[in-house]
Amino acid sequence: MQDKRQAYEFLESVKLRLEDALPRPAEMRRRVRRTCAQARKNPALRHMRGAEHAFVNGEAVPVLFRLLAEHPGMSEESARLSFLSESFRSLPDFCSGTPTRALRHPFSKALGADPGSIYRKWSGRADGRELTKSCPDFAWRHPFPHRIVFEAKYFERGGLSTAERSLVVNAYQACFYRGLPAHASVSERPVWDYDYACVFAYDAGDRGYLVQAWETLPPEVKNGFWNGANLYMMILRGHA
Repeated sequence: MQDKRQAYEFLESVKLRLEDALPRPAEMRRRVRRTCAQARKNPALRHMRGAEHAFVNGEAVPVLFRLLAEHPGMSEESARLSFLSESFRSLPDFCSGTPTRALRHPFSKALGADPGSIYRKWSGRADGRELTKSCPDFAWRHPFPHRIVFEAKYFERGGLSTAERSLVVNAYQACFYRGLPAHASVSERPVWDYDYACVFAYDAGDRGYLVQAWETLPPEVKNGFWNGANLYMMILRGHA
């Protein structure tokens, strides 16, 4: 339980540092749109072509990397070894590899998938592979002491009901990743072994509906995410 408490305290400190480092929603929207526009013209920025990738890779990853490197017992090199990202090829200074799970499995992270469609996929009567390969947005592993898998979300448009659905979907997907069983390294793919999951979201809407959807839940429900599911909900708005 001490490790879990330390992981929670670290994630709390990450949230506070990010809130101080990241811009407020109006400025974040401006930055993200500018980055996306530049990425459409520049192949070197292909890892920032979508709004979510522009936020995560352009705004968040450098700050997160610095926080890992500053953790007691860590260095820049150990932080890079610990940091896995689906965009690792474009982020060699910050990340060392992919978080893709080497072993395929029968279900996907899609919430509410049709059972008949799942069976057709299993039996080879649908497009795509029979089994699913998971690739979270990013993850932290050894040598960092806390093994955490992340589901990222950049929320900009939609009302409260859209935010509520987004909260559920992203929480479910993060739990899905954490719930997949551990396995050893396979064909140079990293070990899959995570103790915690984190929904890593930025609410870029003017009215903060995603924050509202989370904050209006009863305290005992919010506590149950971490206490009962090892899931940390990090929903940011930025103060810089």
